[in-house]
Amino acid sequence: ALEAPYRALDAATVPITVTSQIAQTQDRYIKSLTLIVDENPAPVVGTFHFSPANGIASVSTRVRVNAYTDIRAIAETNNGTLYMAVAYVKASGGCSAPASSDQELALSRMGKMKLKQLGAWKQNELAEAQFQVSHPNYSGMQQDQVSQLWIPALYVRSIELSLGEREILRFEGDISISENPTFRFFVKPQGPETLHARVVDSDDKVFEQSWPIQVEPSS
Repeated sequence: ALEAPYRALDAATVPITVTSQIAQTQDRYIKSLTLIVDENPAPVVGTFHFSPANGIASVSTRVRVNAYTDIRAIAETNNGTLYMAVAYVKASGGCSAPASSDQELALSRMGKMKLKQLGAWKQNELAEAQFQVSHPNYSGMQQDQVSQLWIPALYVRSIELSLGEREILRFEGDISISENPTFRFFVKPQGPETLHARVVDSDDKVFEQSWPIQVEPSS
């Protein structure tokens, strides 16, 4: 199921939520989810990779929308079956909209990350988290508001999140993801572990950070 606003308030940060209708089990699970914005210059926003460790293959994020368009979420299961959900969104200019902060400040904060555990996390039970990395995610279609020169494309190319030794979410993206990429996702923690994030951008800059995870005993 794909949830998106029919008329977006800000074309540069359109909220998208994709909710899986099946649980992630070893026998049947969604292994990847691709977001596509039909009318964007770079239509493929990116692909999220999941595993049974997620418990449910659902994600919330924000995308750029350049013109009135269909947005598609295409899920592929571990046996190769494809499913698609579609939502129509009225928004325009998102790929060329000016960044929300000045260029110098955005570059100085680049690579800083935040992780938030949402609600109480219990061992082997479904839990939700929110991850954000500070990055201007320049599309190559924006102008500096002072110099009026074009800002070269510079965007997050991949994000890998692991919990202990298990990869829990991997994203491969392009210019259609909004600045300061933010993901909400699910996971089933096995106990007190460390969540590690590795982010690589289009200039091959690598940013890494880890957080200890607080987990309560199962009820």
